Amino acid sequence: MVEVEAKEERRKEGRKEDRIDTHYEDEIELRDYLAVLWRRKGLIVGFVAAVMVATGVWALLKARSSTKHVTETLVQLNFSGIEKHHNPDGTKFDMYDIIRPEILSAAVGVIEDEEHRNRVRQKPRGYIFVEPFVPEEIKEKIEGMKKQKKTYLYLPNQFRLKFMYPPEDPLSAIEGERVLTAIAEGYHEDFISKYVAQSLLPVRLMGGNHDGYDYEDVVDILSRRIELCIGFLDKRIEEAGYYRGPVSGRSFVDIKSSLEGIRDIELRSLGSVISMASLTKSRGLLIQRYQHMIEDSERRRTKKQRESVFAKNLLGDLWSKNSLSVRKAEGGSSSEPLIVLDSSILKRLSGEDSEAYLLKKTLEAGVEAEHLAVEGKYLKDKLAKLKDDRVAVKSGGERTDLNYVRDGLDLLSGRIGQLVKDANELNREYLEGMFSSSVQIIKEPYSFTESDFNARRIMALSLVVSFMVAIFLALFVEYISKPARRT
Repeated sequence: MVEVEAKEERRKEGRKEDRIDTHYEDEIELRDYLAVLWRRKGLIVGFVAAVMVATGVWALLKARSSTKHVTETLVQLNFSGIEKHHNPDGTKFDMYDIIRPEILSAAVGVIEDEEHRNRVRQKPRGYIFVEPFVPEEIKEKIEGMKKQKKTYLYLPNQFRLKFMYPPEDPLSAIEGERVLTAIAEGYHEDFISKYVAQSLLPVRLMGGNHDGYDYEDVVDILSRRIELCIGFLDKRIEEAGYYRGPVSGRSFVDIKSSLEGIRDIELRSLGSVISMASLTKSRGLLIQRYQHMIEDSERRRTKKQRESVFAKNLLGDLWSKNSLSVRKAEGGSSSEPLIVLDSSILKRLSGEDSEAYLLKKTLEAGVEAEHLAVEGKYLKDKLAKLKDDRVAVKSGGERTDLNYVRDGLDLLSGRIGQLVKDANELNREYLEGMFSSSVQIIKEPYSFTESDFNARRIMALSLVVSFMVAIFLALFVEYISKPARRT
């Protein structure tokens, strides 16, 4: 027992001595390494210095070749629909519309130096760029959503315009600033011309010249033009309400009321005079026209009557077939003729129950035929009146009516045309007020230099790598400079 304990004590003491010897040897080796590095410090410093100089020269040349002069401005779009990347008319917005070729061509024209102007004009997309601008708070929000594995959709309404050129290019920052300002202004002008300077309807509303139309035609044309104007004004009123133009002092409601008065009172009154007096520029042509209308009405009425009769017969056949099937099922007589009619065909054609479809077609065709009969009777009465009347009336009443109608139509045509002009001007005032700040420069053009090459990072990396390589070289030189020790 005593011998075992003695052996254990000697083993522990041996391990302790081994640890002391190992630690001592480590200290000696580290001290030797440091001594070697100190002796070879010239080699280390020289190597590192040479590498850093070479890297610095290369980085300088690389930085100069990759450096670009940049002039930048920030543009903001404020029109309705941009939050969904839509134009005011509902079409898809594209940020490259800001630098469309026609806008760039006009903007490059502000460069005064002809050589510089031609240089940019040959390849404008090589100098001018557009990119979306995302605020920092939005970027942080997007990153936060990514961490949560969620998607955050952001459609920017701010865009950077950049004018970039390399150092060897003789362009100047002032020229870049002028070009960017001209692009923003050109896009705004194009936007105004497309979405603001739009006409309500053509202002030439018959122009007071009725030579190519008969009086009834003129009344009908003016009525339809008024309806178009009123339809447009209704949309504007729904959007703008009781907006009153600061220059014209009128509102869309005022113009609509004036047009309705012309349509409902004055134009209808002239139409009644024309109809009652059968006023026309050419009685013979008008008679032929009514004859043609009567023939067309009669032809359409006959067609609808045939459709009604045909549908009625088909319906009768279908009912006969169904009735016969019922009688057979009840054991009744089958002497009646069986008319074969596949109702599935009618169902496929109509998309509904065949009996309901035939009944509907029968009623529709019959009603339309009755309407055409009434229309034909009216036209025949008009034709009879035209044939009975004479061009010259003893009392001269027809000539008086003609003068009244001609003067009235000329007057109404001019008034309608003026109201359309007023509506156009008011529309322009309203839209210019709405889109006056649709395109804004929110950061004036400024210039700086930009490079994709990070020289500082390259120099720092070169310092670390060269120092490590220099240490290795110092130790290697020390090793080969001494003969190997023999054990």
